[in-house]
Amino acid sequence: MTSESELPPLDLLVTAADASLHPWVRAHVAEPVRRRALEEELGFWLNTAARDMDYATTYAEAAPQSGEPAEAYWDRWLPLSDGAHILAGPRYLGRDPNLPFVGVSASDRPLTPNNRDALVAAARTPF
Repeated sequence: MTSESELPPLDLLVTAADASLHPWVRAHVAEPVRRRALEEELGFWLNTAARDMDYATTYAEAAPQSGEPAEAYWDRWLPLSDGAHILAGPRYLGRDPNLPFVGVSASDRPLTPNNRDALVAAARTPF
């Protein structure tokens, strides 16, 4: 379970996501427009998927029956072994209990293929 004090500020996530955007997007979409869109999307993951018990309960009721409490479905702020952090949570592809995965909703810096091993390790531990 993640407490609010352990979660990052929205601005940190927005800045990292904006830096990760394709150069074409950065060149053709004004920064205020990009940031507003990112704030809306990332705000959901940070403020709802990681904090809202009603959302977690609804997700747990709709998720494949695994016996996990609602809190198990919250997104969590996880450290990576390479110094980065991610906001991640359990998901099911098509709500199929045989197709679980960990969805990474946000990070505190742009991620690259070099982060793969750290991401896999972080996802395996709490989920």
